[in-house]
Amino acid sequence: MTVLWKCIVPCLFVSCIVLLYISYYDGTTYWGKSIIRRRPNICVTNCRHQPGIGKALSCSFPVQKIVFAKTHKTASSTVASIIDRYALNHQLSAPVRGNLLVHISNCFHFKHTFISPSHKLDIFSSHVRYDHKEFELAIPGAKHVTILRNPIAQFESAFSFFNVANQLNISNFTNPIEIFFVKPDEYINHRFFRWETVHNHQLFDLGFDTALSNNTEQVDSKIQQLSNDFDFVMITEYFDESLILLKLLLCWDFDDILYLPKNKRSSSSRHYTLSNSTIVNITRWNEADMKLYKHFNNTFWKKVDEYGNYFHEQLREFRTRLKSINETCITGSRQVEKKNRGEILFEEYELNDNLSFDDIGVCKSLLQEHSDLLKLIRKEMIKEGKIRPTDDNINKRKQKWKIC
Repeated sequence: MTVLWKCIVPCLFVSCIVLLYISYYDGTTYWGKSIIRRRPNICVTNCRHQPGIGKALSCSFPVQKIVFAKTHKTASSTVASIIDRYALNHQLSAPVRGNLLVHISNCFHFKHTFISPSHKLDIFSSHVRYDHKEFELAIPGAKHVTILRNPIAQFESAFSFFNVANQLNISNFTNPIEIFFVKPDEYINHRFFRWETVHNHQLFDLGFDTALSNNTEQVDSKIQQLSNDFDFVMITEYFDESLILLKLLLCWDFDDILYLPKNKRSSSSRHYTLSNSTIVNITRWNEADMKLYKHFNNTFWKKVDEYGNYFHEQLREFRTRLKSINETCITGSRQVEKKNRGEILFEEYELNDNLSFDDIGVCKSLLQEHSDLLKLIRKEMIKEGKIRPTDDNINKRKQKWKIC
């Protein structure tokens, strides 16, 4: 009996200490000098109802299976970097050299056979045309998310970013977009490099055959299908609000969704002036995209309303944290050129020189872009034995961009 008690008493003591620790610990962690509250009791899935805050529910666990359908010129690079950073911090698997069998192209629909059958993915955040069924085969049970932008602003941004005027030999005109709309069908039929970027581009990215853009029945059917396929559609014009809804959907923390904008055009760089008549032309030309955007903009605000005041409390707290991070990390920005982007200049942030040891790591992580984060994820996957350094099933010959 004495021997038995000698075993039981220490075990009981350790158990009590653990229970006291758990009951005391509220998940507060320190990020540099700031305090980040971990795991707010809110989420949407796998949860139980919490009275008094609308649709807000208490979390059971964070979502770590995510498909992000990356659209063009919609702030999707910033969203992708948020998801990639989360994957890196939580040792999740992403498509990288070692589990990819092909070069992923934004011209082609995703196929689960792009991924080596011996490997499992947790997240996907790269440009490829969306196919829900194929993604379900690659990442079963994942949450599917995308982002949409007002087609007028998205068209102007794409027209500039992809140097469409130069490719169509209309860059010498004062406003090439107006010239484009003199005969848009004829220009599109040239199938110039990245032609798909200037005609219902967001639906194209989401898997729609834009040759059917004038078929109302087909467009409506695709929008309804996408409404069923996606768990959440973010809206660029309400980026912070979108991140709060994403946080609630995924049961993440505020520090998981902090960001600094990526791939952002400098304010002094080329921006085309849009007259009222040009806006009308863009709207008509991209009528399918406009219908898509309006549909998901409406569903977006319905989601906001479901959370009531709690949503706005979350948004205020998030913006306070964003302001603090910006003040801590950033001292200014400079204009830089990027390869194959002509005269377009992009903003590049300059870090504060007086950062603490802890803060410098945080700030640098917020500056990392999609491609850089995927390289870091690959290193972690190699370290964890998920892939081998020698694994590379992709032909190493230099790949050339293809015309879709």
